[in-house]
Amino acid sequence: YALSMEYYQRAHDMKKGILGSEHIAVSDVLYRVGKIQERQGDIDGVLTSFKEVMRIRKKVHGKDSLGVAAVLNDVGVIQLRRDQHEIAERCFMEAMRVWNDMLGHTHEYVAETLVNLAELDHIKGKYNSAVERFAEAMSIFKEKRGVNHLSVALTYH
Repeated sequence: YALSMEYYQRAHDMKKGILGSEHIAVSDVLYRVGKIQERQGDIDGVLTSFKEVMRIRKKVHGKDSLGVAAVLNDVGVIQLRRDQHEIAERCFMEAMRVWNDMLGHTHEYVAETLVNLAELDHIKGKYNSAVERFAEAMSIFKEKRGVNHLSVALTYH
């Protein structure tokens, strides 16, 4: 990952210098940096990167944009792993609101967030809610991806 980080840092510096620090292309590079930081286990680094990504995306596209929702969902997953359940739930719910409003309640992104919320419910001991959310996500996945898709199988777990 070190070489990837080096290249992304160069890309970030170049894009920032040419396009300005608040250009969407700069946020895209920072997002990729954050994903590498996540794989490396650098949680503080990824949260810092994603915070800047969200700031830029909100400024460029508004707080109710698909790009902001995607980062919110990613931050929710990270916070879930850190046992920061309230923060994770807020992130998931905000991402869900944006995706429902912009893409409709049967979009695959909604299903992915439903799975995340179901995982959270399971951890919190809210088993009935978890089962309902898993079932709703599975229904969307089956409709959009087919009954034999990996996402359907993973939802059965």
